[in-house]
Amino acid sequence: MHTIVKYIILHVLFGCARAWKGHTYYNNRYGVDGISYTADDSDHGLYSDTDGYLPDSPYTSEVHSGCSYDKTAGLITSCSGNSVVLANLPIPNITAGTFSESTTSIQIWNCGSFTLFEDRTFENLTQLNYLKVQGTSLNHIPDLSNTAIVTLNIAGNKVSIDTNTHQGWQFPTTIERIALMDNLIYWIPDNMISGPNLRIVSFGNNRLTQIQQKIFGDTSALVYLGMDGNSIERISKNSIAPLATNNFLHLNLSNNQLSYIQGGSFSQFPTLKILELHQNSLSTINVNIFKDLPALVHLDLHANNIQHLTSKAIENIPLLKELRLHSQNTPLESIAYNAWSGIDNLIELFVGSNNLATFPHQVLSESTYPNLVKMHADNNLITNITKYGEEAFPENQYSLHRQRLTTFVPFTAIPATQYLYLHGNLITTINTTDLCELQSLQELYLQNNLLRESKMDVDCFACLPVLYRLQLAANLIQYVPDCVKSSDVLPFIGVLILNNNKITFLESGAFTNLTTVTHLYITYNNILAIENDVFPTNVFHLYINNNNIAQLKKNFFEDAPLEGNFSARKQ
Repeated sequence: MHTIVKYIILHVLFGCARAWKGHTYYNNRYGVDGISYTADDSDHGLYSDTDGYLPDSPYTSEVHSGCSYDKTAGLITSCSGNSVVLANLPIPNITAGTFSESTTSIQIWNCGSFTLFEDRTFENLTQLNYLKVQGTSLNHIPDLSNTAIVTLNIAGNKVSIDTNTHQGWQFPTTIERIALMDNLIYWIPDNMISGPNLRIVSFGNNRLTQIQQKIFGDTSALVYLGMDGNSIERISKNSIAPLATNNFLHLNLSNNQLSYIQGGSFSQFPTLKILELHQNSLSTINVNIFKDLPALVHLDLHANNIQHLTSKAIENIPLLKELRLHSQNTPLESIAYNAWSGIDNLIELFVGSNNLATFPHQVLSESTYPNLVKMHADNNLITNITKYGEEAFPENQYSLHRQRLTTFVPFTAIPATQYLYLHGNLITTINTTDLCELQSLQELYLQNNLLRESKMDVDCFACLPVLYRLQLAANLIQYVPDCVKSSDVLPFIGVLILNNNKITFLESGAFTNLTTVTHLYITYNNILAIENDVFPTNVFHLYINNNNIAQLKKNFFEDAPLEGNFSARKQ
């Protein structure tokens, strides 16, 4: 028993580890749409889920590579190396003339007492192309105007910018990445975001309250702008107008305090592909905010305060592949029947973790989504998966609701759906024809609902020819339902999960006619007895631990046709 429990726990832990590097995540999802980030982009400005913006230092002890260090005085006295690495040293500053004029790369890691580069420190470093400072008390951006800097990353310090610490100098034309995340920046100088080669800029996790037009200069090469994790409340069309170039692809305004966006702010961007506005304070989506975005493929609005998605909130985004509306802080209660249009290319839709009383048939049924592969409607208040509710219609259009209802057939709008997530709702019943329009459905998640065996028609899954994984855990099932007992009603099933129900008894023939199932999960029930001839010959993994089985007949393992796991692996 212990072997299988450890196996399951390890499987869950690894299965839930979804940390990702920014370039890998976006390239994998949208590489065919022209997104092509590099590993250097992830390391210097593009957000990654693995470590946020601040990777762990590769150095655990004192390092002064390329430099002479006076340990008694706590000072760097001189540097002769082209590549300099300083780490874990109690140095307060670095003076002008310290670095060699041939220096090309400087890294300073976790020197907590380091506060400043003295004036003119970089004046003669005309070959310097890389500067990385992290985990220090650095309080300013040094003058790099005479260098050949390509990548500037001084994230994770105490940098603040004002007219005393910044005297109007400009980055050289070589600059490609500016990474200033996790500092104390509340003001950005005029034309700071400027350069004919500048691709990646991030001011994430600072103290900005607004975006002003004058901070932008030459943005002709800019691909990504990250202003996430600040305190920005409003976006006007003019403030971000300089981003309207033919190369700008990705705007990250997540984790701010946005409550207002002027109409037309985003439609001025002809090539914008990724728009991240999650974890803000948007409560209303007015018309013209998300309209006429010809290149957009990813729109993330999750964790705002959108309680009602109203008429014409999203219009004419023909290439949109992923729309995220899940997990609203003030839970989403309704989606108007005409909340969106012109997004027929959707591949993945998230409306989970809200208070929707019905599946969003009303808005989906206004069009057809031939590419919608993944549909997330989990953790809502849905009781009936086929109900076409009135809440999507204003009171003066109830007649329209009745008209639509007469021709409504559930799920006809999403014929390509392969993954349907309905777990964590209040679903009580599944009837014979409820799911029959989902001919491409491969995985169906119905765990944590209120399903009983008596409320599932015997053939409610029989019309799903390629359903491979069926998740029915944590319902109110007391006996193995007839709808999962044979290949006549589950013709293609490979994985069947009945964990955490109320099953007490497995009678002969309960699963023997499931000729395709290979993984059968019945853990954490209250099974007291198992008759002979319960399991099919094709089961490779049987998970039945954490029940109350009093005894098994002596030759159970010989009679049970198992080739894989039964509480412990049976070879």
